[in-house]
Formats: sequence, structure tokens, C-alpha cells
Amino acid sequence: MSNKDIVIPENIQKIDRTDWVEFLNTKPSATTPSWAIIGVGTADKSNEYNAEVSEEKWIIEKNKRKEVDSYGVTSGIEQTAYKNDPVFEFVDNIRYRLATGAKAKTTLLEVDKYSVTDENTTPKYRARLWNVAIEISSNGGDTAKINYNIHYTGDPKFGTVTFADGEPTFTEENQETSE
Repeated sequence: MSNKDIVIPENIQKIDRTDWVEFLNTKPSATTPSWAIIGVGTADKSNEYNAEVSEEKWIIEKNKRKEVDSYGVTSGIEQTAYKNDPVFEFVDNIRYRLATGAKAKTTLLEVDKYSVTDENTTPKYRARLWNVAIEISSNGGDTAKINYNIHYTGDPKFGTVTFADGEPTFTEENQETSE
């Protein structure tokens, strides 16, 4: 196959980092989530998927077979401290209180704004809702910063998000119709 045989679709569009939006529930004990956007004072955030892989070598083959068994999703964040940022204040309270167990847990909402349906009515964006645990690793330095890890626990709920007045509302997908 030569390069002239390769056809690249004309509708390919680059996805901007701002199209991956995440919200942290800053009031996990409340009956209704209080979503605050993650990103104020944060220059970079990426997820490490930490896949657990099993492998097996069959005697009738020269190469191993590998299966992805599970993921251990974690993201590390270095955030500049901004007073009145709900995410910073929530995480900083975990730091201050040396919170552990249930007191260091909340939920996180991931929204893929590039994956949208019903654009002409109320846009629905693909989303995952996770239970997470916050681990403080350090704070301070030359500037006021806090470093922490978000550990995603268990399986996420899959669904869609709609926005009203900037507030996300998550709707879990019907398990019978999901892939």
C-alpha cells in the first residue's frame, strides 16, 4: 500500500483540551452534588490508566497472549492556590484536616464536550461519573501550590450531561441499551 492509497476523511477535527471538562463534587455529604470545575490554577492534568495485564504463553505459539484485566485510574495535580476556588478549598480542607477514608472521598464528573448529541435542542455530552479518593502529596514551595492525586475507585457510571445555567446534570445511561 502506498501513501496515495490512504484516504483521510475531510471532516477530521482536532480536539482541544478544553473539550475534556471535569467537575469535582465539593459537597459530597449533600443530597445534591455541588459541581466545581477542575482547572483553576492547574496547568496540566492527565489520567494514568495503570492497566493490569495478564499474559499467557501457549506451547503451540511463539508469542504471548495478553489481556487487559482492569484499570487503576489515577491523576496527579499540581494546583496553584486560589482563594474562593471551590476545588482548591475542598482539597485544601482535606489537607488541613488530614482527612482519610470517607472524609477524603467524593465524586468526579468527566464530560467529553466533543462527543455531543441533540445539538439542535438540548446538547447532551458523553460523560462518566466516578467515585474518587483524594490523596494529598505536598503543599507549599516558592509559590502557594498544593499537589494531590485523585484515585478513581471502582467502576464509573456511564451517561450524558446537559447544562443549565452552567451547571451540569448527569443522566445515567440505560444499562440495557449500552455497549
